[in-house]
Amino acid sequence: MQIDFLWQQGVVFLVGLAFSRGVWLVRTRILHRRARRFFGPGVSAHGASVVLQVLNPLGTSNFDATAEQTTALKILPDGRQARLPIYGKVLHLDDYQASQEVVELLREHRLPPIRLLADGDVLGQWAANQEAICIGSPFVNSALAEAINATAGPDGPYITGDRPAATLDTYRVAIRLPTELIFGVTADRAIGVIARLPNPASQQGRVIGLWGCRAEATYAAARYLHREFDDLLSWFDADSPTVVLLAVEGATFGIVRPMYVGSVNETLFERPDLVAHYRRDGF
Repeated sequence: MQIDFLWQQGVVFLVGLAFSRGVWLVRTRILHRRARRFFGPGVSAHGASVVLQVLNPLGTSNFDATAEQTTALKILPDGRQARLPIYGKVLHLDDYQASQEVVELLREHRLPPIRLLADGDVLGQWAANQEAICIGSPFVNSALAEAINATAGPDGPYITGDRPAATLDTYRVAIRLPTELIFGVTADRAIGVIARLPNPASQQGRVIGLWGCRAEATYAAARYLHREFDDLLSWFDADSPTVVLLAVEGATFGIVRPMYVGSVNETLFERPDLVAHYRRDGF
């Protein structure tokens, strides 16, 4: 009698285990399908590369008194600020936080291991990074700039983001298709960009550009991608290049609203009131 009971319990346990495993596999397939729609068809097989803009110091040896130093302000324990030398590679805190939002999103979709790479290490290496997420504006993330220029059409790049001078009043995001639009920013109105572009080395690969007019806006765009991913997917059904422009506002740039979504073929969404605040006549 007891043997029959144990046997029945064992069968119940194995059936439950198989059912749980089946549910996990089905859920994983659904998550992978969602991820492939946005990041590219190969992301579920070999993962994605998260590409960060990295700044190199002027000098790398803290034993060489004659080397030109890179300095920054550091808050000391007593609250004072002091100029301290930088000898190692530097990553902006907001860019790091943006990368963590992306990494969490990829892990939630149960994808293979993610690779964190410096932008300089990806230049010319697109075949090895077929699904890539580049964080930072094209004028600071050299890998994103290369991808934009390498996939440009005869009339120029599909989208650009540039700041020809040091001040933000010169910052512009320009979209060429389906109609030309140019956007600028002010001190209290930032802009975030989520762009999906072709991979220069693969017709099936994808490059996701994730940036803003300033570091806080880049982080806001990454946070929006992570937290509103379900809504974003509705705009990324087709394989064509697509861009989402975000109005980033508020005292700490915590208010993020989509103001324009378009592909090379059509405008998918537009908030005329927000577009009016950001639109510019030229560079």
